[in-house]
Amino acid sequence: MNSTNTSWTETLYNIWVVGSKDIVDALKPKTTLINIVVVLALLVFFYWILSVRPFDKGVDVVVVPESGSSTFEDDIDLGDGVLIRFFPVSSVEEMRRSMGYSNLGLVVPEGFDAALEAGEQPVLTGYVNWFQRFKISELENQYTEQFSLALGQPVCIAIQGESIIPRTGTLGNEAAVAFHLVFVTFFMVISIVPFLMLDERKTKTMEALLVSPLSVAEIVLGKALAGMFYALVIGAGWFLLNHMYVVNWGMALLAFILIALFSLGISLLMGSLVHDRIKLSLYNLPVTILLIVPAFFAQESNTASGFRAYLEILPTAALSRLMNASLSVGITGIDLLKDLAISLGFTVLIFAAVVWLIRRSDR
Repeated sequence: MNSTNTSWTETLYNIWVVGSKDIVDALKPKTTLINIVVVLALLVFFYWILSVRPFDKGVDVVVVPESGSSTFEDDIDLGDGVLIRFFPVSSVEEMRRSMGYSNLGLVVPEGFDAALEAGEQPVLTGYVNWFQRFKISELENQYTEQFSLALGQPVCIAIQGESIIPRTGTLGNEAAVAFHLVFVTFFMVISIVPFLMLDERKTKTMEALLVSPLSVAEIVLGKALAGMFYALVIGAGWFLLNHMYVVNWGMALLAFILIALFSLGISLLMGSLVHDRIKLSLYNLPVTILLIVPAFFAQESNTASGFRAYLEILPTAALSRLMNASLSVGITGIDLLKDLAISLGFTVLIFAAVVWLIRRSDR
């Protein structure tokens, strides 16, 4: 038992030695620092364009006219770029399913038109999406002011405390935010790890590691640890900015770890196969396009059958779906297991290929 514990302790120590060295070495080239700054800038930019959206003053409202009211049939232009667009539905349940990119769900009660004509201040029941739940008071004031201005007399928008949690597979901010994490994590790791391996070949560090008492698996895991450090940096930034979207934290963290591991596997594979900096830079682009760009359409149902079949087995699309599942409810057990199997299966195969390639280069 003691020898087993010692063996594990020594293995973990060896992995830590390789990983900690690579974490520091990765920061030495200026290009790495530039890449980190670029990815962090992309992180903030995507948050700004998806969640803050200061340029979009429009208000999309899904309306349930319980009284048959016709007040909210036509769009209302308040000027200064503020346009209130109405999308009528027949029930609250349909409204919940239709929120998507909309800002507000609104239930028009019985007697609303009569209350307006009598000069009273009617109350409208409002619903907002899950990610807006921390701004209910602010949104109540904003929408009350806008609708009072639109109708020419005071009305009250009372937003329910029960926010609308999106369903898995529906299009909305959540799908884009999930893809955003896949993109920035992959981009961060593939911008650092392969080039670190390239530099180690030039300085003969890799050769020194291969003739050291370290096993190939320890070397690979050490490099994965270094890449994981930078993946965690970008992941922490993503969760800090987008925490309001998360519904299931356990699944969100699991999905992120799988995203990071897959990104590390691809990056280590690229670093093992390509030994020229210019070629590596050139090959990174098509790899990113083939793996990452299609994942943007992971939640899109209106795609060609051939492309849909590709998305079904693409690991990055599976990872995007897993992350989206943590930002929503309703994923089936079969779909969850399928996406987990695809993600884990490809990741294990890629790491096995990396170990084989490095072991082969040692001969």
